[in-house]
Amino acid sequence: MDAVLLSIVAALGALVIIGSAAWVVVALIVRRWSQAQRRRQELRPRLAIPARQGVDAETPPLVGPGYRVRCVGVRQTSMAAAAAPAKAPEQVVRRHPPIVVKAPVSRDPLWREKGWRPDGNGWCGEFQAGGRRWQGKIEMPYRGYYQTWLANPPLRELEGHEHRPCFQRTGTTPENWYFVHYHTMPKSLDHAITTVEAVLDDALAHNGRRRL
Repeated sequence: MDAVLLSIVAALGALVIIGSAAWVVVALIVRRWSQAQRRRQELRPRLAIPARQGVDAETPPLVGPGYRVRCVGVRQTSMAAAAAPAKAPEQVVRRHPPIVVKAPVSRDPLWREKGWRPDGNGWCGEFQAGGRRWQGKIEMPYRGYYQTWLANPPLRELEGHEHRPCFQRTGTTPENWYFVHYHTMPKSLDHAITTVEAVLDDALAHNGRRRL
């Protein structure tokens, strides 16, 4: 008899525990459902859009397939929209960037305009300064390095000039050819030609001033 009572009491205790657990689960489900409903209510106003003019605010427009969003805003009937004065169309002024016209640049390099022509691994032509001409030759043994020779330079006019030492005789050239030493290596063939011509022009002008 005692064993039966103990079994009955144990069964009732188990039922009470199971019932309590079930109530806890139900309470958690209800709480989660309530939180989800509250979040849905909080997010719903964010999806609302203001009512457009001439459209009744009570008619929710379609947003995507099968979804309607309630418009939130001032209700305005079609009569009120018709009575409102029409706005004049705004004039849009487009500002275009200024047109910049660049001076025409000759496509031919300066050495070609001065009559220089390719010759082997260099160029040959004439240096011009003060209305006079001297035969010259420029070689480029490797890229960016220019070797210049001048035939029959005006040694008398170069005497006393600061660049007179730049014109030197070498044993590998004829007697009337002088090697031109650059203080700074020219950046191009045009630069090499104009540098020598500038020195000759300055020497001729300096000699003329000295005679005066």
